[in-house]
Amino acid sequence: MFPPNKFGSYILGRERILKKILDTVASQFVHDRLTLAQSIYLAGCRGMGKTNLLMLIADLLKRNGYEVYFFAGEVTFSNEIVKALEEVVDQKHKKLTAVLIDEAAVESKATVFSLLLKSTNPYLLTVAAAVPKFLKSGITANFRARFGMTDMVLKEDDEDFVQLIEHCKGLKVTTPEMTDYICRCILRQCGGHVFPTLAIIEGYFATEGLGNFMMGEIEFNQHFYGPAFEKTGFYPIELLRG
Repeated sequence: MFPPNKFGSYILGRERILKKILDTVASQFVHDRLTLAQSIYLAGCRGMGKTNLLMLIADLLKRNGYEVYFFAGEVTFSNEIVKALEEVVDQKHKKLTAVLIDEAAVESKATVFSLLLKSTNPYLLTVAAAVPKFLKSGITANFRARFGMTDMVLKEDDEDFVQLIEHCKGLKVTTPEMTDYICRCILRQCGGHVFPTLAIIEGYFATEGLGNFMMGEIEFNQHFYGPAFEKTGFYPIELLRG
């Protein structure tokens, strides 16, 4: 979500990936309704939007009748929390329940993951997100489904991206054709990663004197791919390199 500025407020709903995740949960539940807990692992680099995606998943699950537990960052699982999770893990617990863990770290949460992933309660769903290096852990082999970076990046044919361009077309600083061209250039430059893409788009449309560079593709290319735009402070080159 962008703060109010020349770009305006805009929220990415990530409809494509959310639908895919919800469909995965539904298929797991139907296939193994009486035998296994459900689980999904999200792997993505820093800045991709894993935390925001987990929050969207939490909201989606709540609207679908789930009781949601959300653990953010390097949380310490106290004995009290583990005991509470043990009650959720119990097969007698018949309420739809989801445990979402952000920045999952196998070293500090091995006991919890072992507890959640080995559960036979089909009403339990575990969703964990972390950087790809965690995939090397044997614990991730116990997740029923995995979504990698290619699944999570913002894609050109995503409804979010189409809506973003439509949003930009309502701005007075450019023509619809130039807005479309600009957004696609930035998307390509960022490789589809959500945070760098939106950070640059926001910075670009918020730049003072933008109209001077919006006369056509030649002027835009000279500005966006030249040193002038990098000096504005809106061009996070370190994120693109990462």
